[in-house]
Amino acid sequence: MDCTILNSDLLGGLPAMTLDDEHVGVDDLHSASESDSDGEFTKNRKPRCPEFHNESDSLNPQFEKGMIFGDKDTLKQAFRQYGIKNRVDVRFKTICNKKVQAVCKEGCPWYLWASRFDPKDKSNLAWQIKAYVREHQCMMSFKNRNATYKWLAKTYIEKYKADPTYSSRLLKKDVMADHVYNVSYGKCLRAKHLALEMVLESHKEQYSMIYDYLGEIRQTNPGSTTIMMLDERVFIRMYICLQSCKDGYKAGCRSVLNIDGCHLKGYYGGTFLAVVVVVAVDANDNIYPLAYAIVEAENQSSWSWFLSLLGTDLEIRSLENITILSDKQKGLVEAISEVFPCAEHRTCVRYLYSNFKNSENFKGKNLKDALWKATRATYVKEFEDAMAELKALSVPTFDWLKGKDPTKWSRSHFSPRSKCDMLLSNLSECFNKMILDARDKPILTLMEMKVESAIQQCTRCWPTHAGGQKYQVSAGPLNQHAIDMEHDECLNYA
Repeated sequence: MDCTILNSDLLGGLPAMTLDDEHVGVDDLHSASESDSDGEFTKNRKPRCPEFHNESDSLNPQFEKGMIFGDKDTLKQAFRQYGIKNRVDVRFKTICNKKVQAVCKEGCPWYLWASRFDPKDKSNLAWQIKAYVREHQCMMSFKNRNATYKWLAKTYIEKYKADPTYSSRLLKKDVMADHVYNVSYGKCLRAKHLALEMVLESHKEQYSMIYDYLGEIRQTNPGSTTIMMLDERVFIRMYICLQSCKDGYKAGCRSVLNIDGCHLKGYYGGTFLAVVVVVAVDANDNIYPLAYAIVEAENQSSWSWFLSLLGTDLEIRSLENITILSDKQKGLVEAISEVFPCAEHRTCVRYLYSNFKNSENFKGKNLKDALWKATRATYVKEFEDAMAELKALSVPTFDWLKGKDPTKWSRSHFSPRSKCDMLLSNLSECFNKMILDARDKPILTLMEMKVESAIQQCTRCWPTHAGGQKYQVSAGPLNQHAIDMEHDECLNYA
């Protein structure tokens, strides 16, 4: 079909239209004799062409012949929104730089044809509907090609602003309730990823800002250690230890380190598997974060790299009295032996018990109580009595536990060097719970959410003068999140 003439047969009986008719502009539709000054109109004056206003008409577009759009993209967006709002599966039949032709389902007379408002004026981007048949004779559909994942992301972005954990299943349910459309789960998942990127910025873009982010840390907290490892300009690892955390550890923390890792759940979660956290114990037995890193995987290489940097920052020498408490993370035991050969390494008893109860022969409350009695024993004779009770209950259980080095899990065999009888790695587990909401965020958002969490906690505190240069810090009521964390911690110790 020639783009200069529209055949009337293709328009379903509509009169043919040439490009000469397309040149008729808004000003040409007015009589030359009209006068705006005296308010009088001639009988021959024609009405102005209707215009599409993006702000007011975009949610529920209504088309008519002669309507003018600011540009082609505005026309296309209005067309798709029209199909979604009216639950009709309209589609573009022809779309090019000269014209747009849209139809509905086969057998439905609905039709729209538009072209450039003034093809000769390249600076004028406006488009105009030249032919339009309003009537529909098709059934409303539960599926619509115009309800794309991009439209879903834009429509429901406020949901993700309010709750970044808003799930794809809830999105699918809400689309059915709001628009009566049955969209696929895969489309909802793509919409979720796009919406989160729109809200939290692009994941990929944040990796390009890591260098500046680390530089800002060094500038605002001089002396801080920030290291980023690249492989052919591809991000591999990142390590951060703030100078204020180093000073606090050296000034008042015990020589006990809780070390743990947790998996990331973000867009690149398949590549960046672990976030490594070190938690120390201060004089009040509170959590004191020291250093953290993001690595490509949990293995001996990444653990050794992390522990070596940590030992340098905290000035932990091979002969220093240091106690490390951890689970048996993949490669961690070997890395500790390599980097800190003289350190006392303890295994979290909860991890030991989880392996204990998974065996079919080691089940039952009596066996559980006997195990915990042995771990809590404070001297060797008490430990031996507890093991004798365990042997009387189950010989296989006794043999299994006897094969575990008691210096790693029983208080009766702990070294007095650290002056700490901690059995569980609850401190690092609580820290992991604090950052749970951040683990699926882009890398810099994840880092900043931890800082924001600390700032929010500080807002509950206020100093009171206690004489001289001393102040006592008081704290306001705990929020529900902190209450839940303390409750969980009590359950874990129980």
